[in-house]
Amino acid sequence: MNWTKEQSYAINMPVSDIIVSAAAGSGKTAVMAERILKRLTEENCVDIDKILVVTYTQAAASEIRERIMKKIVEKMDEDGDGKRLSEQLLKLPYAHISTIHGFCLDLIKKYFYLLDVDPGVKIADETMVSDLKKQCIDNVFTNHYTQNDKVFLDLISEYTDRYDTPVSDAVIKLYDFSRTMPEPYEWINGLPGQYSSENTVATEYISKCASMAGRVAIDEYMQAIKLCDGKEDCIVLKNFLEKELQDVTYAIEKKNYKEMYEALSTLEFANWRLAKGDSVVREECKVHRENAKNIIKKNLMEKYLVYAPWEIEKDNAHVFGYIEKLAELTLEFSDELWNAKKENNIIDFSDFEHLTLKLLKNPDNTPTDVAYAVSESFEEIYVDEFQDCNNIQNTIFNYISGAIRNKPNVFCVGDMKQSIYSFRDSNPLIFRDKTEKYELYDGVECKGANKILLNSNFRSRKTILEFVNSLFSQIMSRECGDVTYDKEERLNYGDGYIHVNENTLSVDIDLIDSSDSFDDNTSTDVCNDNDTSVSDEEISDIEAEATHVASKIKKMISDGYKLYDSKAKCERAAQYKDFAILMRGIKTSAPIFEKALSDMGIPAYCDSGTPYFDAPEIKFLISFLKMIDNPDDDISLVAVMKNPFFGFDENKLLEIRLSNRKLSYYECIKEYCKNHKGNLCDRLKAFLDTIGSYYEKSRYMDANEFLRYLIDDVGYYAYLSTFYDSKLKKANVRFLLHKAKEFETEGFKGIYNFVNYVENYLGTNSKESAKILSENDNVVRIMTIHKSKGLEFPIVFLSCTGKKFNKQDVNSKFVFHKEYGIGVDSVYKDISARFKTANKIASRLKMSYELISEELRVLYVALTRASEKLVITASVSNGPRFLSECESSVTNEPLQINPYKIYSCNNFIQMILMGVSRCEGYPERKNDKLLVSGDFTVNMSLINKRSIGRSAKSDDESLWKDMYDGPTENYEKLKMRLSYEYPHSDSSLYPSNMTVTEVKRLYSESEDFYTPFDDVSLESPKYFGKKQKVFGKKLGTLIHLVMEKLEFDKISDLNSVENQINRLADINLITEEEKSVIVPEKIYKFFLSDIGKETQKYHHSLKKEFSFKYLENAGKIFRTDFDDRIVVQGTIDAFFEDENGEIVIIDYKTDSVADGNCDSIVQKYKTQLDYYATALEKIYNKKIRSKILYLFDIDKSITL
Repeated sequence: MNWTKEQSYAINMPVSDIIVSAAAGSGKTAVMAERILKRLTEENCVDIDKILVVTYTQAAASEIRERIMKKIVEKMDEDGDGKRLSEQLLKLPYAHISTIHGFCLDLIKKYFYLLDVDPGVKIADETMVSDLKKQCIDNVFTNHYTQNDKVFLDLISEYTDRYDTPVSDAVIKLYDFSRTMPEPYEWINGLPGQYSSENTVATEYISKCASMAGRVAIDEYMQAIKLCDGKEDCIVLKNFLEKELQDVTYAIEKKNYKEMYEALSTLEFANWRLAKGDSVVREECKVHRENAKNIIKKNLMEKYLVYAPWEIEKDNAHVFGYIEKLAELTLEFSDELWNAKKENNIIDFSDFEHLTLKLLKNPDNTPTDVAYAVSESFEEIYVDEFQDCNNIQNTIFNYISGAIRNKPNVFCVGDMKQSIYSFRDSNPLIFRDKTEKYELYDGVECKGANKILLNSNFRSRKTILEFVNSLFSQIMSRECGDVTYDKEERLNYGDGYIHVNENTLSVDIDLIDSSDSFDDNTSTDVCNDNDTSVSDEEISDIEAEATHVASKIKKMISDGYKLYDSKAKCERAAQYKDFAILMRGIKTSAPIFEKALSDMGIPAYCDSGTPYFDAPEIKFLISFLKMIDNPDDDISLVAVMKNPFFGFDENKLLEIRLSNRKLSYYECIKEYCKNHKGNLCDRLKAFLDTIGSYYEKSRYMDANEFLRYLIDDVGYYAYLSTFYDSKLKKANVRFLLHKAKEFETEGFKGIYNFVNYVENYLGTNSKESAKILSENDNVVRIMTIHKSKGLEFPIVFLSCTGKKFNKQDVNSKFVFHKEYGIGVDSVYKDISARFKTANKIASRLKMSYELISEELRVLYVALTRASEKLVITASVSNGPRFLSECESSVTNEPLQINPYKIYSCNNFIQMILMGVSRCEGYPERKNDKLLVSGDFTVNMSLINKRSIGRSAKSDDESLWKDMYDGPTENYEKLKMRLSYEYPHSDSSLYPSNMTVTEVKRLYSESEDFYTPFDDVSLESPKYFGKKQKVFGKKLGTLIHLVMEKLEFDKISDLNSVENQINRLADINLITEEEKSVIVPEKIYKFFLSDIGKETQKYHHSLKKEFSFKYLENAGKIFRTDFDDRIVVQGTIDAFFEDENGEIVIIDYKTDSVADGNCDSIVQKYKTQLDYYATALEKIYNKKIRSKILYLFDIDKSITL
């Protein structure tokens, strides 16, 4: 691949702290993957497991892993000798490539003994945490009510009406907000200080905002004065305006709140009759002067400088005690909640990063020993999408980086202009601060902290890039958008469309005018179908816009709109799959667009339908898993029994329940079976046997493995195939399996945790859903702008840009901001008065600024998705006036529009038109269209809503033509498909993957060797207690679970074994019944053996329950000439490295050994251990010293 100079810098630059500012379409992921490949193959190469890659979504982590794998395979093909890369390929599945939460969880699990966390801690679901929060806040409030806390009671009295819910909700929200910061306790403790008389942070920010708005008033005076220049009869008028401008400027340029307030509150405007001059000029100047006066009187004095300084001090003093009490309540609630979590042995996702930081940072802010250990374990750290990093995550990266060892090694990639996840607490200023602090790398001198700019866009046509550059150079600034759109940020054309004529291309802006005043004769409906118009009352604004978009797409398809195919290096006609319709939100708008497209015969897809976990096929599987994990869950149990797989009707279920209303339904079934006979009883017994079998398998299978087994065993896919929407249902199930795989990748285990994972984390915090579309499905995509991030489409419609921004959070009763703390009103119930405190005003102003800044970045993401054609649509009221207002508001602005005017925008289309209206040649009218000339062309259409029609259905003749081309043309193709023979039919005779256990069974000489223990009832071995029967596999699973969870280095005597087994029961990893059948002496004898002592000696390198996969020649497994490869997978009980770096493998067995004859056991398991050895040799490239079978039945180890 031909890399640009800057891309080569990023790939080849020596290890140091590096930040890569990668603009849209600049190939950042490819660059990062190439750099990692280079690190694996260069002279001083590193292993893949010495590299940490962190990103913010599991999908991104999977993409990076796949990219690296593809790079390694390509490099192996190029070089021929691939031994080194083969090793890396085998290690890739175990490489540290994960989300930030996955990385944190790995550290918590590894160092749990340093935290106040049990090793068996569970991930709590949203409902449980919500319930705990309610209990804890009730406990805290009850305590203060009981104490008759006066300040608390006054707080409740002044900020609530009847119930204390507003204050309790505020405490919980304040707690949640504080968790986004590295030091939440310190931040909460500092809240009262925000209201002290010495603190001027809030008023300083208010005066800064007032000054920004005031500059707009100054600009109005400047425009008025400019009208008087060179006119003899306007000298008096000009002098009048200049005097007022001097007074206004003097007031606005005051540096602090108090001085600015005093100057503006005493500012007086002279009588306009004294301003003599030309009548026409005088009227124009009057308009500008009135605009300036309105800004000063209505904005500065009513929005910013609302209260006199002494009033602010009075209100701050009034609420100071309440803020102290809110902080106190929040800290008490935090402690109460943490204790409740410990008592229930749970943590939630908000705890991950704080527990990790606790591991890494000492109280004096120095790195801990764990921080040094983690830092030393990685040669280089990669952080993708760094613009989405928040404060606590950035702190974690600082404490694990090589910088703490004076070896900077963090490689960050991102684009601040695409930071659009404030709802996930991202802080784009972290990225900006690094780019401003780091030095630009020139390809020669590598500093400790370096910056590389990737600004070449290889995605879009030059027309689109120039449009984006022109627009954002005017509307995006440091003050509004957090970044100045200068030469470092602009998009450079990357020659993605060589030899393609750009002259005929344009960006389209289509405004749908909903007002009655719009003149039909001046409207231009670019895609109006005949005989489809309807009255204005019959169609809403959003329906009109959707219909227009559908019409335009239909016309582009029918006209054969040409696209350039970069792969084929030629033009082709556009297809439906080339179109994407992007919106800020799709909840209400997308269904209307889907219908409009469907009405015109256009296939479309939007993933905003039924919430994923409300889909019946998913609810059933979740209920099934819940029931297997806990049969006493009545709702889940009955839901499964009613399903067609088991077919218990409501009458039978009622009969069972009525037999005993006091027991759980599960116990009721067992009781019914004891006391009844007949067909229903037989069915119930079979049902209990089935779920019992599933329970046993769930104990030793991974979540993904078990879910697949369950789906296959019940024939779920075949069942779903009977539904008309089977494709979607099957896709939903596959998506659940994908989530099960991600769940394991994140380090979780167990059915209970998996159910919580999907219901809580995915159901509440994720908008993900099943993907039933492939890249080749010929449909129009409808999605949110956030969903489109990282994607590209040939033709993009950015629609609903006239919809207002959501400012709900800004207008809340209690507002929170990391700089200004908690914003409250100062309430005086005795006089029924409520005043906003300066902190609330400052918080709301800052939140509004941050909201508009993020909306600007969202707009940037939207406009950079298109590669060939960009169409912007909006519904507006009174289009001509709307255009005129956007134009006049920025006519005399410098290149970068005053941020205050951008703040004033209520939607995307205002922002866009402010920039477009100032381009060269605007607003030249031609053929009823507004044309914008320059480095790009904008075709702007004003379309009357009444002229837009909705077709009830597509033309039948057209539909039949698309669907039926006649038999002659397709006959040979159909014949070829039906007579096709698969050239690799031999491959279908063999499985694509096998477990080691299956391979072992293949080699067994007798069926006895692979008869599943599930169906064989065995008497309890001598080391199991009491008169009970256990099943062979359950016995083996139980011993393996105990050996996995025991802390080997803490075993010193029999008592220590007993204590650890008791702990496993206490944290519900094993049941009391299971504990009762284990004899600790048998476990302890393992540690008295030579191999047991070695596991303790080498416990630092000991790995337990190690899962692996590798490719093996199928001919070797099946002893044939078949030369294809099969994935072999398995789980090794334990292995460790000795002082010579050689590996010792241990396999625990609970088989009964008749008369001490071990030969049959060795024969039975030799193949299994041979494959274990092969796997570890391939993965670690180390010698296997020995393979050990440890037989618990006779307390003996055998070396194979």
